[in-house]
Amino acid sequence: MSPNDALPVASQLCLALMRVGTRMSARFDVRFAPHDLTQAQFRALLGVWQMGQGDGAVTPSALADFLLIERPTATALVAKLVNRGLLVRVPAPGDRRSHTLHLTQSGGELLQSAGEAATRLGEKTTASFGEAEQVMFLQLLTRMEEHLRRIDDETSGLSEVRDG
Repeated sequence: MSPNDALPVASQLCLALMRVGTRMSARFDVRFAPHDLTQAQFRALLGVWQMGQGDGAVTPSALADFLLIERPTATALVAKLVNRGLLVRVPAPGDRRSHTLHLTQSGGELLQSAGEAATRLGEKTTASFGEAEQVMFLQLLTRMEEHLRRIDDETSGLSEVRDG
């Protein structure tokens, strides 16, 4: 009997997700080191690219919400990426206080090469699951992420932190 057996299943699941997240973050940081990139910076670049597919207007606040991080954390990430020439801030039309984020050519190239490393690591990490299991796992994690977004906005006070 393991020490976790005394915990409710929901607690065991959350602890397992934290352990896996910690391990995966560390593994991605190692893979991204040759690119002088952290997994958090990679996720920010990827987020700008994913969110900018439509009209390209990605605000720092929207990026923070998309990445499930607080605005000050997103601001620090964006500042590092802008300083490296990987992102550019473009003033929002009609609002001098606001700006949108866009990948630079260098940012796009780095995202592509780091993305290849991320894909290889993702394939290695999930190799013990069949395709149907991977799809089911992704659906469950997506559902959990959607739920987290709802409860964060309703109960955690993060919406007040983000807005204020």
